[in-house]
Amino acid sequence: SQIGAVAEGFLTFFNEYDGLMYSVGRGPSATTVSAPDIAFPMGTPIVIKGTVRDVSAGAQQATIKADYPNGLPVASDASMGSWMSHVYQQFPLPTNFTGVPVAIDVLDSNGNYRNIGTATTDASGTFSFLWTPDIEGSYTVVANFAGTNGYWGSSSRNAFYITEAATPTTQPTAAPASMVETYFLPAVIAIIA
Repeated sequence: SQIGAVAEGFLTFFNEYDGLMYSVGRGPSATTVSAPDIAFPMGTPIVIKGTVRDVSAGAQQATIKADYPNGLPVASDASMGSWMSHVYQQFPLPTNFTGVPVAIDVLDSNGNYRNIGTATTDASGTFSFLWTPDIEGSYTVVANFAGTNGYWGSSSRNAFYITEAATPTTQPTAAPASMVETYFLPAVIAIIA
């Protein structure tokens, strides 16, 4: 490979391996987040899930879209070199892919904005996070990917609702037997018999 030019934070070079010109630099990402579409009762754990994908011009190429029809996952800085060699230069799939951290925050119905944890994307670019909401009402959930040396950050938000805790139902108890059922009927049956 020969260095062509560096400008605006991008390196361009001719790759002698495949005969193509490359432009390398920090790229855009897109984050999604989803939460349950139905209200859950208080005390029920919910799954918050989403994706962090590479939405750079290179990821929009037909050959890349054919290999990654659900979108190209964002790789951590530690995985970036081997991952990009695989994606763009047909190198073997790396066995040590690591994703990126995604901060999960909520805005609850009391107006409290707080971090509830961090999830990490996998090799498909997806993440999931199990959490038990602690108050009733509406929530806004925010998934925030802060970015890496290879990708700009991105975030997404969604909403869900938690209802009052379900009250346990009690089974009806059997009514006590009446005096007629206890003493009179057995006596009448005995006399008839």
